[in-house]
Amino acid sequence: MHPDNHRFGHAQILAVYADPEHDDLDPWSPPSIRGQVQAEWDLTGRASSAHDGLPVFVWSDAARRRRMAAGQTPGFALGAPWAYLQTLERDSLRTPEELELREEEPPAPVAPRGVVFLPTHGIQGQHLARRLAVHLQHVAGSATVGLSPADDAVPALRGAYTDLGHDIVPLGPTQDEPGTDEPRYLVRLRDLFARHERVIANAPRAELLFAAASRFPVALEGPAVGEQDPVLTGLGRWMATLDDTGWREYADRELGAAHVVTPEELRTLLDWNHRD
Repeated sequence: MHPDNHRFGHAQILAVYADPEHDDLDPWSPPSIRGQVQAEWDLTGRASSAHDGLPVFVWSDAARRRRMAAGQTPGFALGAPWAYLQTLERDSLRTPEELELREEEPPAPVAPRGVVFLPTHGIQGQHLARRLAVHLQHVAGSATVGLSPADDAVPALRGAYTDLGHDIVPLGPTQDEPGTDEPRYLVRLRDLFARHERVIANAPRAELLFAAASRFPVALEGPAVGEQDPVLTGLGRWMATLDDTGWREYADRELGAAHVVTPEELRTLLDWNHRD
Protein backbone atom coordinates (compact mmCIF):
# COMPACT_ATOMS: atom_id res chain seq x y z
CA MET A 1 0.00 0.00 0.00
CA HIS A 2 1.18 3.52 -0.75
CA PRO A 3 2.65 4.91 2.52
CA ASP A 4 0.46 8.04 2.34
CA ASN A 5 -2.62 5.86 2.85
CA HIS A 6 -1.50 5.11 6.40
CA ARG A 7 -1.17 8.78 7.28
CA PHE A 8 -3.82 10.34 9.51
CA GLY A 9 -5.54 6.95 9.84
CA HIS A 10 -7.17 7.29 6.42
CA ALA A 11 -7.08 3.58 5.55
CA GLN A 12 -8.60 2.62 8.90
CA ILE A 13 -11.44 5.12 8.59
CA LEU A 14 -12.29 3.97 5.09
CA ALA A 15 -12.13 0.30 6.14
CA VAL A 16 -14.55 0.88 9.02
CA TYR A 17 -16.91 2.81 6.74
CA ALA A 18 -16.81 0.09 4.08
CA ASP A 19 -17.34 -2.70 6.64
CA PRO A 20 -18.73 -1.30 9.92
CA GLU A 21 -19.15 -4.76 11.47
CA HIS A 22 -15.52 -5.67 10.69
CA ASP A 23 -16.68 -8.94 9.11
CA ASP A 24 -14.26 -8.86 6.18
CA LEU A 25 -11.99 -5.83 6.66
CA ASP A 26 -9.79 -5.54 9.75
CA PRO A 27 -9.56 -1.81 10.56
CA TRP A 28 -6.47 -2.29 12.75
CA SER A 29 -4.62 -3.80 9.83
CA PRO A 30 -6.36 -2.18 6.85
CA PRO A 31 -6.18 -3.97 3.50
CA SER A 32 -4.11 -2.51 0.71
CA ILE A 33 -5.76 0.26 -1.30
CA ARG A 34 -5.27 0.04 -5.05
CA GLY A 35 -4.37 3.68 -5.46
CA GLN A 36 -3.31 6.72 -3.47
CA VAL A 37 -5.66 8.70 -1.26
CA GLN A 38 -4.93 12.43 -1.01
CA ALA A 39 -3.14 12.76 2.31
CA GLU A 40 -3.23 16.48 3.03
CA TRP A 41 -5.14 19.60 2.11
CA ASP A 42 -3.32 20.55 -1.07
CA LEU A 43 -3.39 24.29 -0.37
CA THR A 44 -1.25 23.91 2.76
CA GLY A 45 0.57 20.59 2.25
CA ARG A 46 2.05 18.57 -0.54
CA ALA A 47 -0.37 17.44 -3.21
CA SER A 48 -0.76 13.76 -4.03
CA SER A 49 0.99 12.67 -7.22
CA ALA A 50 0.51 9.60 -9.35
CA HIS A 51 2.48 6.59 -8.11
CA ASP A 52 3.39 3.70 -10.42
CA GLY A 53 0.37 4.39 -12.60
CA LEU A 54 -2.11 3.76 -9.77
CA PRO A 55 -5.24 5.91 -9.48
CA VAL A 56 -5.26 8.97 -7.24
CA PHE A 57 -8.30 9.63 -5.05
CA VAL A 58 -8.61 13.33 -4.24
CA TRP A 59 -10.91 15.01 -1.78
CA SER A 60 -12.92 17.32 -4.02
CA ASP A 61 -13.55 18.86 -7.42
CA ALA A 62 -11.47 21.83 -6.25
CA ALA A 63 -8.50 19.51 -5.72
CA ARG A 64 -9.06 17.95 -9.16
CA ARG A 65 -9.00 21.39 -10.80
CA ARG A 66 -5.81 22.35 -9.00
CA ARG A 67 -4.13 19.13 -10.13
CA MET A 68 -5.17 19.78 -13.72
CA ALA A 69 -3.82 23.34 -13.53
CA ALA A 70 -0.51 21.90 -12.28
CA GLY A 71 -0.32 19.50 -15.25
CA GLN A 72 -1.10 16.38 -13.17
CA THR A 73 -3.71 13.72 -13.81
CA PRO A 74 -6.89 15.06 -12.16
CA GLY A 75 -7.73 12.01 -10.09
CA PHE A 76 -11.13 10.83 -8.85
CA ALA A 77 -13.04 13.00 -6.35
CA LEU A 78 -13.85 10.59 -3.53
CA GLY A 79 -14.40 12.91 -0.57
CA ALA A 80 -11.93 13.38 2.28
CA PRO A 81 -11.61 10.58 4.85
CA TRP A 82 -12.74 13.14 7.44
CA ALA A 83 -16.10 13.31 5.65
CA TYR A 84 -16.42 9.54 6.04
CA LEU A 85 -15.36 9.71 9.68
CA GLN A 86 -18.30 12.02 10.39
CA THR A 87 -20.72 9.21 9.49
CA LEU A 88 -19.18 6.75 11.99
CA GLU A 89 -20.08 6.18 15.61
CA ARG A 90 -17.10 6.42 17.94
CA ASP A 91 -17.60 2.86 19.16
CA SER A 92 -17.08 1.51 15.64
CA LEU A 93 -13.45 2.65 15.98
CA ARG A 94 -12.87 0.98 19.36
CA THR A 95 -11.33 -2.45 19.82
CA PRO A 96 -13.43 -5.29 21.32
CA GLU A 97 -11.37 -4.91 24.51
CA GLU A 98 -12.23 -1.21 24.74
CA LEU A 99 -15.92 -1.93 24.19
CA GLU A 100 -15.88 -4.54 26.95
CA LEU A 101 -14.35 -2.05 29.38
CA ARG A 102 -17.00 0.52 28.46
CA GLU A 103 -19.75 -1.95 29.29
CA GLU A 104 -18.20 -2.73 32.66
CA GLU A 105 -17.63 0.92 33.58
CA PRO A 106 -19.38 3.49 31.40
CA PRO A 107 -17.31 6.66 31.06
CA ALA A 108 -18.48 9.76 32.86
CA PRO A 109 -19.90 12.45 30.56
CA VAL A 110 -17.45 15.22 29.72
CA ALA A 111 -18.71 18.79 29.59
CA PRO A 112 -17.18 20.72 26.68
CA ARG A 113 -14.75 23.45 27.71
CA GLY A 114 -13.69 26.59 25.92
CA VAL A 115 -11.22 26.83 23.10
CA VAL A 116 -8.81 24.40 21.49
CA PHE A 117 -5.97 26.21 19.75
CA LEU A 118 -3.89 24.61 17.00
CA PRO A 119 -0.78 26.73 16.51
CA THR A 120 1.67 26.86 13.63
CA HIS A 121 5.04 28.14 14.86
CA GLY A 122 7.30 27.68 11.83
CA ILE A 123 10.91 28.73 12.27
CA GLN A 124 9.99 31.27 14.96
CA GLY A 125 9.35 28.44 17.43
CA GLN A 126 9.16 29.44 21.09
CA HIS A 127 9.37 33.16 20.28
CA LEU A 128 6.10 33.03 18.35
CA ALA A 129 4.65 30.68 20.96
CA ARG A 130 5.07 33.37 23.61
CA ARG A 131 3.18 35.90 21.49
CA LEU A 132 0.46 33.37 20.74
CA ALA A 133 0.11 32.43 24.41
CA VAL A 134 -0.47 36.09 25.30
CA HIS A 135 -3.00 36.47 22.48
CA LEU A 136 -4.84 33.37 23.71
CA GLN A 137 -4.97 34.78 27.21
CA HIS A 138 -6.67 37.92 25.88
CA VAL A 139 -9.26 36.17 23.68
CA ALA A 140 -9.96 32.97 25.61
CA GLY A 141 -8.55 33.21 29.12
CA SER A 142 -7.11 29.71 29.29
CA ALA A 143 -7.19 27.35 26.33
CA THR A 144 -6.20 23.85 25.31
CA VAL A 145 -3.23 23.95 22.94
CA GLY A 146 -2.76 21.01 20.56
CA LEU A 147 0.93 20.53 19.74
CA SER A 148 2.58 18.48 17.02
CA PRO A 149 5.16 15.90 18.18
CA ALA A 150 8.00 18.22 17.09
CA ASP A 151 6.65 21.18 19.07
CA ASP A 152 5.69 19.04 22.05
CA ALA A 153 9.31 17.87 22.30
CA VAL A 154 10.58 21.43 22.97
CA PRO A 155 10.25 22.25 26.70
CA ALA A 156 10.64 25.99 26.17
CA LEU A 157 7.87 26.02 23.60
CA ARG A 158 5.53 24.06 25.87
CA GLY A 159 6.44 26.36 28.72
CA ALA A 160 5.44 29.43 26.73
CA TYR A 161 1.85 28.19 26.99
CA THR A 162 1.80 26.47 30.37
CA ASP A 163 3.41 29.48 32.07
CA LEU A 164 0.27 31.47 31.20
CA GLY A 165 -2.13 28.77 32.34
CA HIS A 166 -2.90 27.03 29.06
CA ASP A 167 -3.18 23.24 28.90
CA ILE A 168 -1.10 21.19 26.45
CA VAL A 169 -2.50 18.22 24.53
CA PRO A 170 -0.04 16.31 22.30
CA LEU A 171 -1.69 15.62 18.93
CA GLY A 172 0.51 12.58 18.39
CA PRO A 173 1.98 11.23 15.15
CA THR A 174 0.15 11.60 11.87
CA GLN A 175 1.21 8.12 10.75
CA ASP A 176 0.49 5.09 12.91
CA GLU A 177 1.89 1.62 12.44
CA PRO A 178 -0.50 -0.89 10.84
CA GLY A 179 -1.76 -3.53 13.23
CA THR A 180 -1.84 -1.29 16.32
CA ASP A 181 -4.94 -0.64 18.43
CA GLU A 182 -4.17 3.05 18.82
CA PRO A 183 -6.85 5.41 17.51
CA ARG A 184 -5.54 7.12 14.40
CA TYR A 185 -4.76 10.83 14.15
CA LEU A 186 -8.14 12.00 12.84
CA VAL A 187 -9.97 9.98 15.47
CA ARG A 188 -7.88 11.58 18.21
CA LEU A 189 -8.58 14.97 16.65
CA ARG A 190 -12.33 14.35 16.58
CA ASP A 191 -12.22 13.31 20.25
CA LEU A 192 -10.32 16.52 21.06
CA PHE A 193 -12.87 18.71 19.27
CA ALA A 194 -15.74 16.98 21.06
CA ARG A 195 -14.32 18.11 24.41
CA HIS A 196 -14.35 21.77 23.39
CA GLU A 197 -16.71 24.41 22.10
CA ARG A 198 -14.55 26.28 19.56
CA VAL A 199 -11.44 25.68 17.43
CA ILE A 200 -8.98 28.39 16.40
CA ALA A 201 -5.59 28.52 14.66
CA ASN A 202 -3.13 31.19 13.59
CA ALA A 203 -2.47 29.85 10.07
CA PRO A 204 -4.50 28.03 7.41
CA ARG A 205 -4.59 24.30 8.12
CA ALA A 206 -6.84 21.35 7.34
CA GLU A 207 -7.88 20.92 10.98
CA LEU A 208 -9.90 24.14 10.74
CA LEU A 209 -11.81 22.67 7.80
CA PHE A 210 -12.38 19.47 9.76
CA ALA A 211 -13.79 21.39 12.71
CA ALA A 212 -15.99 23.58 10.51
CA ALA A 213 -17.32 20.54 8.63
CA SER A 214 -18.22 19.05 12.03
CA ARG A 215 -20.15 22.26 12.77
CA PHE A 216 -17.83 23.68 15.41
CA PRO A 217 -17.33 27.46 15.43
CA VAL A 218 -13.83 28.13 14.07
CA ALA A 219 -11.62 31.16 13.54
CA LEU A 220 -8.28 32.07 12.06
CA GLU A 221 -6.59 34.68 14.20
CA GLY A 222 -3.45 35.60 16.10
CA PRO A 223 0.12 36.59 15.22
CA ALA A 224 1.80 35.35 12.03
CA VAL A 225 -1.27 34.27 10.09
CA GLY A 226 0.19 32.75 6.94
CA GLU A 227 3.77 32.77 8.23
CA GLN A 228 4.90 35.31 5.63
CA ASP A 229 4.22 32.85 2.78
CA PRO A 230 2.50 34.89 0.01
CA VAL A 231 0.04 32.10 -0.89
CA LEU A 232 -0.85 31.28 2.70
CA THR A 233 -0.96 34.95 3.67
CA GLY A 234 -3.57 35.63 0.99
CA LEU A 235 -5.54 32.53 1.91
CA GLY A 236 -5.30 33.38 5.60
CA ARG A 237 -6.57 36.92 5.10
CA TRP A 238 -9.56 35.62 3.17
CA MET A 239 -10.32 32.84 5.67
CA ALA A 240 -10.15 35.34 8.54
CA THR A 241 -13.17 37.13 7.01
CA LEU A 242 -15.45 34.06 6.97
CA ASP A 243 -18.44 33.76 9.26
CA ASP A 244 -19.71 30.40 10.54
CA THR A 245 -21.81 29.77 7.43
CA GLY A 246 -18.91 30.68 5.14
CA TRP A 247 -16.58 28.33 7.00
CA ARG A 248 -19.02 25.44 6.75
CA GLU A 249 -19.67 25.93 3.06
CA TYR A 250 -15.97 26.24 2.27
CA ALA A 251 -15.12 23.19 4.37
CA ASP A 252 -17.79 21.10 2.69
CA ARG A 253 -16.47 22.08 -0.75
CA GLU A 254 -12.80 21.46 0.04
CA LEU A 255 -13.50 18.17 1.83
CA GLY A 256 -15.80 16.95 -0.94
CA ALA A 257 -18.84 16.27 1.23
CA ALA A 258 -20.94 15.87 -1.92
CA HIS A 259 -18.60 13.14 -3.24
CA VAL A 260 -18.91 10.65 -0.38
CA VAL A 261 -19.90 7.27 -1.85
CA THR A 262 -21.77 4.33 -0.37
CA PRO A 263 -19.86 1.51 1.38
CA GLU A 264 -20.49 -0.75 -1.60
CA GLU A 265 -19.14 1.82 -4.07
CA LEU A 266 -16.11 2.44 -1.85
CA ARG A 267 -15.24 -1.26 -1.76
CA THR A 268 -15.34 -1.33 -5.55
CA LEU A 269 -13.28 1.84 -6.01
CA LEU A 270 -10.56 0.71 -3.58
CA ASP A 271 -10.52 -2.83 -4.95
CA TRP A 272 -11.70 -4.38 -1.69
CA ASN A 273 -14.47 -6.59 -3.10
CA HIS A 274 -12.10 -9.52 -3.54
CA ARG A 275 -12.21 -9.85 0.24
CA ASP A 276 -15.92 -10.75 0.26
